Amino acid sequence: MQKRESGFADYLTLLASWLLLLGFLISYWVQAQATAQQQTRLAEDLARKGIEQTSHALALQTQTLLRTLDYVSVQLIDQWLREGDRGLRAAASRSRKTLQDGALLNVAVTDADGRVIFSELDSPRSTLGSPVSFADREHFQVHFNKPLHPARLFISEPTLGRITQKWAILLTRPIDHQGQRVGVLLLSVSAKHLSQALEKVYSDPEDAALIVRSDGKYLARSHEINKVLGTAVPSDRPFIRYPEQDHGLYHVKAPFDGVERYYAWHRLSEYPLIVSVGISRAKALAPVTLAQQETFRRNVIGSIVVVVMMLFVSRLRLKARRQERALRIAHERLTVTLHSAHDGVWSWQANNKRVEWDEGLHKMLALPTHADPRNPHDWTDLVHPQDLPKLTREWLAYLREANDGVFATEIRMQTGNGSSLWVSMRARVVERDVTGRPQLVVGTYTDISDRIRAVQLRHVLLEQSSAAIVMANWRREIIFANERFIEVFGPIAPGAPNSLHNFHVDAAHAERVMAQYQVLRQDGRCRFEYPLKDQHGQTRWFNIQGVLNDFTDPDGDVVWTLFDITDRHLAHEQLIVERKRLDVLLERFPGGVLMEDASHRVVLLNRLAVEWLGLNDQDGSLIGVTHEQLCEHLDPSCAAWLDDAHPHERRESGTTLEVERPDGRVLEVKRIEINENDEPLGRVWLLQDITARKHKERDLTALAATDSLTGLPNRRAFMAALEHALDVTHHPTGPTCAVLILDIDFFKQVNDSHGHPIGDVVLQEVANRLRTCLRQRDTAGRLGGEEFAVVLEAISPDDAIRKADGIRERIAAEPFATAAGLLHVTMSIGIAFPGSGLGAAEVLSNADQALYQAKQEGRNRVVAWQAAG
Repeated sequence: MQKRESGFADYLTLLASWLLLLGFLISYWVQAQATAQQQTRLAEDLARKGIEQTSHALALQTQTLLRTLDYVSVQLIDQWLREGDRGLRAAASRSRKTLQDGALLNVAVTDADGRVIFSELDSPRSTLGSPVSFADREHFQVHFNKPLHPARLFISEPTLGRITQKWAILLTRPIDHQGQRVGVLLLSVSAKHLSQALEKVYSDPEDAALIVRSDGKYLARSHEINKVLGTAVPSDRPFIRYPEQDHGLYHVKAPFDGVERYYAWHRLSEYPLIVSVGISRAKALAPVTLAQQETFRRNVIGSIVVVVMMLFVSRLRLKARRQERALRIAHERLTVTLHSAHDGVWSWQANNKRVEWDEGLHKMLALPTHADPRNPHDWTDLVHPQDLPKLTREWLAYLREANDGVFATEIRMQTGNGSSLWVSMRARVVERDVTGRPQLVVGTYTDISDRIRAVQLRHVLLEQSSAAIVMANWRREIIFANERFIEVFGPIAPGAPNSLHNFHVDAAHAERVMAQYQVLRQDGRCRFEYPLKDQHGQTRWFNIQGVLNDFTDPDGDVVWTLFDITDRHLAHEQLIVERKRLDVLLERFPGGVLMEDASHRVVLLNRLAVEWLGLNDQDGSLIGVTHEQLCEHLDPSCAAWLDDAHPHERRESGTTLEVERPDGRVLEVKRIEINENDEPLGRVWLLQDITARKHKERDLTALAATDSLTGLPNRRAFMAALEHALDVTHHPTGPTCAVLILDIDFFKQVNDSHGHPIGDVVLQEVANRLRTCLRQRDTAGRLGGEEFAVVLEAISPDDAIRKADGIRERIAAEPFATAAGLLHVTMSIGIAFPGSGLGAAEVLSNADQALYQAKQEGRNRVVAWQAAG
């Protein structure tokens, strides 16, 4: 105990030393890092102050330049107003001498409409002969559309000159004369020249100077001017985000060259421009960075030296501790081995022919505690009577041996409570006489009852199991097989190369089974169903389970348990065949079939059902979906009658309904519930296409209600429409209606003079013209011969008379083209209005009386019926 406490204290001391060293190194490096950061901040502050002063100076220079240009523009305007083109050209020449060479590209003047009326370069006219116009440019519009007050110099964004074809910054000032704005003066300043001026000051590409407008548009940059012309700085720059500030600093990486810089900027007080100067961060911090790198290198070397020295000391200390611990462990192992290698010790001496046992035997066999542990016992005192002959025989044979071999046997020994224990006895001769006969034998005894019982239990389980059990190594050689395995696959010859390969149906099957060994190595077990050959060469199916005999050894032996499932497999195959037959039958069935199981999942959907229900099931993806999921694939009309959620669709089994699809197909659907002993097993929908039959029925119905010559409703259909209109009219809130009877004047003469075929043509044309005069809600019909009738619904009497007169005029307006030539046809019309309680026949009779009156009054007229008064 003291040694363990001493070792623990040594480890604590070593750990404390390392913690102190680690704390010192962390503190040192934190302080070094803080110092480096402070140096970096000081260097950054110095760099920012320097560029801030530089940007301020550059801003003053830029403002001075703009003042000069502003002054020049005022002088040029004055010269233009006093002396015109010649004076302006001379003044522009003088102005160039005051500016840097190449700074001023052009001087131009526009009139109030934006047309260029003067330019130092070419003629201020386009190639088409018309003057060049700046009316659409910002630098012109700002002085007219949104004039600056008071009038001042405007600075445009860089623009490609229409005359110079060079990038220029246009400085424009309005020309006012006698209170009127008569034009604009334009000074074209070279953007490239201005950028070159910045480049002379900032020649290092790592640094940058730039001039931008208040909206961020570039006017000049010390480098990469061609990349920025026509673009703007990012909108997150502080002089864009905070227009109220007049100067500031920021730190950013330039997007187009990737250089990280410190920037200082100043906003010009008199002009809407910003001047910004940037210096490379790497360049600004280079001296500090070099010094820090050298310091870091020295610190790393020093830290490594300290750690290596500490590691060396720790290694020496741990090595000494390990040697001490190894000696202690070796001592403890020797002690444990001597005490636990056996459960007890026994000895035999030749002088008394007796066996002596140590005190452990009393505890193992539960002998009386009052017995003397040193009292010798013979074999007959302790060994089970059934095992005594075996022990005596083996013992005498061992004593006759002349070599120094080991005596070993397993026997039962009797306990103090009448039971027995299995004991393994081992011994060796340690002393012989001069003739070589044993004088002293010393041995050990060990309780092996648990192992023997486990072996016995395994034997019972393996041999009495209904499953075939076999153990094989990774070469698939059989190590053990129970009686059931031998009964199925035949006897296993001792010493013969028995392999599981012998029982495979063929080489291909054997190769596929080898894949299961990968599962065994990964999971320690596997399970699958596969066919094998029995001892008679017959193929039988087995449910096979494989388990590693030792889960810690993936390449060890495997125990295979085989359950014969041949009958079940044959039944399953027969079921598959029957299902295939059913599938073929249902596919050939002249109708659609949809079947669901008891859980309302689709188990069958034949081709016609898929087609008629408008589904897409090319790959059978709908098999197994729920009823609700199937309804999601259907159009609303199909889902409405198929979905049980609709109360009106809860029909008894065997009921039939007719469903008309949106595509015009009419289906007869019969639903059948499948039950057994009042337990639902599923349901089936049978679909028949009755479209042709329904169309034929509709055609027959329409034919029975239609006049075959004119296509108008016949007398019976018209009377039904009239009765419906009267029912609506008789309702207290119903609209009024009117009934017309129309008769062709002198139609008999047409038939007599030209024949009935010509008369039929006249009747058809009258029907066609009559249709064109009616509203959608009105109904026309042929009562017979040359007599027609019309129901005008929801119409006032006055409108009905006007409508009737319009029909009469339409008939008489144009002659009828027939094979006999053009025929002029007129019609007489009688109108009646339904009264209270009048039936269809009475109203039609009233209209007929009005028609008779129209005939009497000369035909080709409209007469409304009036009650006799």
